[in-house]
Amino acid sequence: MFKNTTKIKKVKFAVLAVFIIFWLFFIIEGVFFWSCGKSVGFNYDGERVVYRTVLGANNRCWMDRNLGAENVASSHSDSSAQGDLFRISHNGEINDPCPDGWRLPTTGEWDTEILSWRLRNITGAFASPLRITTTSFKEPSSYDSMINAFMNGAVASYWTVGLNEEEEETPLLIFMSYDSITLTENREETRPDGSSVRCIME
Repeated sequence: MFKNTTKIKKVKFAVLAVFIIFWLFFIIEGVFFWSCGKSVGFNYDGERVVYRTVLGANNRCWMDRNLGAENVASSHSDSSAQGDLFRISHNGEINDPCPDGWRLPTTGEWDTEILSWRLRNITGAFASPLRITTTSFKEPSSYDSMINAFMNGAVASYWTVGLNEEEEETPLLIFMSYDSITLTENREETRPDGSSVRCIME
């Protein structure tokens, strides 16, 4: 009877030890061996959210969805993947909505991604690892004429940050349609009230 009790205790201890080692492995692996493709958690809009990450061109790590999106896009027109709309600049100042360790992509980083796509349009954008989707956006009335030039069935508006001629940071916009992709300077007189954001790792 005593031997059986001792044996049972040893088995329980072994099971507990394996369980502890198992969880320690995943904790250590997640902290010290994190790599792009895994999940990232952060606080957003008062809640804890978890997104996965994807590897883009030049081995740059991006979030797998737009900031505020419910899910990764299942099509280029997936409305639940459009995310929230942001007005990131005011009076010349840029307010980056990305969480710590992440930021708005630069013009050059967007250009690198676009050049890696088989098609330079919204179809190629969705087929890319980033699964870029069309988006809605808010705009002032003075922006209508420019927007109408891109409204041919699909349009996407994403924030990016670049350098203007005075070597100062200024926000830019990327427009994607069925036909083409256009990058335009985000001038104050044509600045939209809200566009989508896709964060890139710092």
